[in-house]
Amino acid sequence: MINEGYLVVDELENHFNAQISASLIRLFYDPKINVRGTLIFSTHYPLLLDQIDRLDCIYLLQNKDLISASRLDQILFRKDIKKSDIFISGYLDGTAPDYLPYRNLVRALIFHNSDKKIQPDKIEAKMVDQFIGDICEGNAELAIIRILLENGLLKFTEEDLINPNDMQLRNGKKFSDRYLELRYPQKVKIFYVHDSHYEKFILPKTTKQKAEVFHVITAPEIEILHIIDQDRHKIFLQKFKSKMKPSEYCKQELRIKYQKGYEYNYDYWYSRPEDLVRAIKEYERMTKKQKDEFTLADLLKS
Repeated sequence: MINEGYLVVDELENHFNAQISASLIRLFYDPKINVRGTLIFSTHYPLLLDQIDRLDCIYLLQNKDLISASRLDQILFRKDIKKSDIFISGYLDGTAPDYLPYRNLVRALIFHNSDKKIQPDKIEAKMVDQFIGDICEGNAELAIIRILLENGLLKFTEEDLINPNDMQLRNGKKFSDRYLELRYPQKVKIFYVHDSHYEKFILPKTTKQKAEVFHVITAPEIEILHIIDQDRHKIFLQKFKSKMKPSEYCKQELRIKYQKGYEYNYDYWYSRPEDLVRAIKEYERMTKKQKDEFTLADLLKS
């Protein structure tokens, strides 16, 4: 660096660990150490981008039909987002992996390990045409969604879900990091099933353009469905609503040994999915929805 010149490194992170790589980049920014030397490097490690101050020093490869290189200052017009988040999240189209090949691979592995003999082209033909994230506030909500999914009563199937085994991840940032950093051919619909009119599911700025969030409200509590199922909804509203929560009413007045856990709620509705649907529709009929809110009835098949 004292004698000027260039240091060119392909895949910088493969030669040094992350901390040393970052330190090396910072050396080139120190005027006491580097006067006119230039570091040119490629990387698959997006966090190194945060060590670079100027956007016009970064060229980004994007895969949009064809692979192209663009200078970052010419395609990014926001400076309030970390450079690494921009790349990882797919905020700029063409930097995140495609979701469809990933889902095809998962399906192929599942079928390979099963007794079913399905040709690869048949697997691809079964690909979903909608992409759903379903998030449940508690175990009772999760049990009810599971019953509806298993009986094919929703507008989406388990195959449509991007998070079928992780439906209680209520942190928007963590959900985004785990599921929205892939590239989807259309917006993901996220249904957040909970009982609060005030709680919101907030995604980071880098990925919120990839998804639309729908709040599915079960206020005052999901246990209201049990009360409706026992034909006690009107009595509850008239005499008990101001005195106790639906979960307390189930225990004290209905005497059904109610528990908020997954197993109790799953077992309660398991053999009676048609009664669950009836309770959901009755709740919809008797409820005044607030603006931009939905109920479980909105998720049911027509």
